[in-house]
Amino acid sequence: MSLWERILVECQIEKENLFCSEKSVLVKGQCEEELMNVATLPYDSLLVYSSQCSPTEYLQVFIFPLLLPAMEAMLHEAKRQKCFERRRFGFSGLDFLTLFLYQNNPLYVQDRRNVTKLNDIPWVSDHWEQHPRPPLPLSLQWTEEEAAAKIQAYWRGVTTRRIPEVRELLEWQHQWRMYNRRKQAAKEDGI
Repeated sequence: MSLWERILVECQIEKENLFCSEKSVLVKGQCEEELMNVATLPYDSLLVYSSQCSPTEYLQVFIFPLLLPAMEAMLHEAKRQKCFERRRFGFSGLDFLTLFLYQNNPLYVQDRRNVTKLNDIPWVSDHWEQHPRPPLPLSLQWTEEEAAAKIQAYWRGVTTRRIPEVRELLEWQHQWRMYNRRKQAAKEDGI
């Protein structure tokens, strides 16, 4: 029986037991408790325990206590950045999960809290040096307030340049520049 088949069998047994037991869902508090229990064990005993436990137990003890709070935080961040209200957005769930899981790794808590950007992670910066990412379009980089300020500034410039006096001044500046360029070119040719 393959690993995947064992996981499916254990999952089916777990589903059947859920209806009978009082503890029907894995709650956040329980995840955090299990994570703290695992994090206090020595690293060598963790390796032994992780290699001997069942796939379902491995998921519940090692994976879910880290992944569920990370996914919850990702959903809150996506909601804060209004990703559920727009068709296109600059938020990347994978980038957020990578940074969150790197910062909250229970084996390396102290030295990773100061990492605030994805580019601060050593292996990410190494990968990006070899495979650079294309930049996000400005429409996805700017917040709504920044985009509104840019559009308003552009529109104010357009309406200002339509005023006849301003047009006249711009035309005079253009002629003045052309006169100075011709004068400079004649000076350089004469020397």
